Amino acid sequence: MALSSLRIELRYSQENFLAQRNMYLTGITLFLTFVVVRTFGLVIELLTMKDIYRASPPVASSDVKKNDPVTATAAAQSGASKDDHGDEKNFEILEKIQNIDDEISRLKEKSESLQDEMN
Repeated sequence: MALSSLRIELRYSQENFLAQRNMYLTGITLFLTFVVVRTFGLVIELLTMKDIYRASPPVASSDVKKNDPVTATAAAQSGASKDDHGDEKNFEILEKIQNIDDEISRLKEKSESLQDEMN
């Protein structure tokens, strides 16, 4: 009798071990699937951005100051006017960007003056 109960217990332990192993394998497989899909998406996005970067006209680094959107916009505007030879859409978009930048700076000045009045 003791031998049959030992076999039953051993069989139960084997089934439990196999069930746990299958759960771990399923979880790891699912996790790795998500990681591979995300990595693939990032690589595709990186390659797309590289293609866009290579297709854009070069801008001299001396024309662009760090963290200065007005200078960067002006440099892009001058680069676009030299390289595109009359591409109206790019020039119109750059003008809109410049107008928005001007409006943002005007609103910043207005908010600073209102803040000074409140204090």
